[in-house]
Amino acid sequence: MKKKDMLFYMLRGREVTTRRVCNALKCFGMMKFGRLEPAGYPSILMVEPTNLCNLKCELCPTGQGTLRAPRGSMKL
Repeated sequence: MKKKDMLFYMLRGREVTTRRVCNALKCFGMMKFGRLEPAGYPSILMVEPTNLCNLKCELCPTGQGTLRAPRGSMKL
């Protein structure tokens, strides 16, 4: 993914503030220079509210039944 596209994805649908742009630049710098310690906060957070699934995807621990967490859903 190109840097321009990634920046657009990170900031789309949000109010673009100086703080968010600075955080995005820190994350890009971290990726570019291969730093292991985080310089900025993650720009995207994805939460899966359930680990119940009846698909058998080969790369998914939930579908393969190798997930050690108890099956259930988060209370929203």
